[in-house]
Amino acid sequence: MLGCLFDVDLRMEQCIEEIVKRARPKVTAILRSRLYYSVEDLIGQFKGHIWGLIEYYTPCIYHAGISLLAKVDRLQERFLKELDLEEKDAFLPFNMAPLCTRRDIAILGLLHKCNLGLAHPGLQALFYRDPNPRQRDNRIFPPLHDRRLWDEHCFTRMPSLYHKSIFAQIRVYNLLSQVVVSHDNVKDFQSALTSIVRRKCSEG
Repeated sequence: MLGCLFDVDLRMEQCIEEIVKRARPKVTAILRSRLYYSVEDLIGQFKGHIWGLIEYYTPCIYHAGISLLAKVDRLQERFLKELDLEEKDAFLPFNMAPLCTRRDIAILGLLHKCNLGLAHPGLQALFYRDPNPRQRDNRIFPPLHDRRLWDEHCFTRMPSLYHKSIFAQIRVYNLLSQVVVSHDNVKDFQSALTSIVRRKCSEG
């Protein structure tokens, strides 16, 4: 009832333990019914019952350590293992991307929402469009898009502090193609990102 649990060190360990504690029995319950449902139906149940429970906390736990986030990721990894599916086999036909990929796309979607002026004013005060965007001065790399966010404050102060946070994703957002960031709603923007990942996955 109190929402996300924050610890004083912002490690988010208590919050992640609570997520796993709540989600693990639901995953087990879905797996127990696998004799009565197809793989597609089971994946649909996982998306409906587990993703919503986990991803509600994505902005809060995104900066957590890799070992802590791995506890969350193992929920889906265990589910796929029980169904004898590889991550690629779940992603390409059933659109079940790994949780780490979904976290990145979610955060980039949040940044795009700020860029479009659709987010809370408090967020838009942190993530706003670069007032003086500069183009690359060489011909090796393609030109940068014209909707770049201002990111210098994240790297001129304490780079190590921001490395595994939403602030670091500003650099990723600024390197996206013009076609991707030209979408005027978050849903289409995130669908475009998913298509890129899908293409890279199928090529690999």
